Order: sequence, then C-alpha cells, then structure tokens
Amino acid sequence: MTNVIIGAFVIAVILGASMLLANAALSSVSNLAVGWDRMMDRKEDITRTKLTLLSVDPNASSTIIEVSIRNSGQTSLGNFDKWDVMIRYYATSNDTDLNLEWMSYVATSTPATLQWTVEGIYSDAATRVKETYEPNLLNPGEEMILRANVTPAIPAGTNNAISIGTPNGVSIPAPFSR
Repeated sequence: MTNVIIGAFVIAVILGASMLLANAALSSVSNLAVGWDRMMDRKEDITRTKLTLLSVDPNASSTIIEVSIRNSGQTSLGNFDKWDVMIRYYATSNDTDLNLEWMSYVATSTPATLQWTVEGIYSDAATRVKETYEPNLLNPGEEMILRANVTPAIPAGTNNAISIGTPNGVSIPAPFSR
C-alpha cells in the first residue's frame, strides 16, 4: 500500500513537471512568433522606404546647407524629431581637420549651429510648389528641403557629406564639395 501511494505521488510530480515544461515551451514558441512578426514588419517597412538625393547646396557663406531629397518609396515619413542627421566636414581647405557631428532637429525656420530643420515639403522642390496632401508628412513622390547650420564655415576646396537617417532605419548619404 505504501508503494502505491509513493508511486501515485511520483506520477503526479512527473505529470506536473511535464505540464510546466510544456507550458514553458509553448510560451517560448509564442514569444518567438511575436518577435518574428515584429522583425518582418520592420523589414517590410524598410523595404518600402526609399529616399533619393536630389541636390546639396552649400550657400555662399558656407554655414547653411540645403539638402533636397525625394521620397521614392511607398512609405509616408514624418516624426522629423526622430530622424538622425550627421555631417562630416573639413574645417580647413586642404581636407584636414575632419569634423563629424550629429545635428539636432529644431522646428524653427532658422536652425542654430549644428541644428537642422525641414525648410519645406514640396510637390516639386526646384520650383517650391508646396505639398497639398497631408501637410508636414513626406509622402511618396514628395520632395523635402532640409536646412542645416554648420559653424565654423566650411572652407572652399573640401569634400564633405551629410548623412540622413529615418526612424525606421533607412539612410541616405549626401556628399558635397565646397
């Protein structure tokens, strides 16, 4: 009789442990599936996002740089405060004294030193035809002019670049010479 009680207890413990193990395995598979779905959504978003560089125009004073880009993808882009803009520029005319700076976003029309802003979103940036659909959102086919302020002035005869990155991980290099 004692052996039957001990045997029943052992079977109950084994069944309980098996149930806990099965629950943990199912929970792990569920977490893996959720993570996989999120990763695929992010990959699809990246695949549908494409930026095309139109022009980079450092002005005569070389402190304000305007970059024109087109949304050539299928994803509308916004949240400009979450974009990354980095500039690599030379402080001397013989391509020495390299500076690499991250620029912060401001919503004003005149950015301060090492700041950038959206000058405007257009149907055609070259002729400055304003967007008509969903203001302050860079929709597919629309063009944006990004204005950046760099001080000290970038000297003539240097090769420089601005890199622009969106929140979903798509970036575009914008090389320019001064």
